[in-house]
Amino acid sequence: MYSKGPPGFQGLVPQGSSSQVYNMVTVALMNQKASQMGYQVTYPAEHSGPPHNPLWTVRCCLNNKEYGRGSGKSQKIAKDEAARKAWAAMGW
Repeated sequence: MYSKGPPGFQGLVPQGSSSQVYNMVTVALMNQKASQMGYQVTYPAEHSGPPHNPLWTVRCCLNNKEYGRGSGKSQKIAKDEAARKAWAAMGW
């Protein structure tokens, strides 16, 4: 079941515990919400380790201030984690 959610997100915000909502946040949803709120979003990325086993670290920055950081074996995993952490940090 989905709640009405904030303006522009009707039907997008799942009803349930905050951990369920947290897991539904994606980079696209983060970008859309940040844009609506007047923020510029960037995702600076770095990687370390050997090519066959990299560790990616991605930061989610709003107006050049870091709000979330994620890491993982792929850039996508790290970016998704950073977006979720930034979403929570912003209280959205």
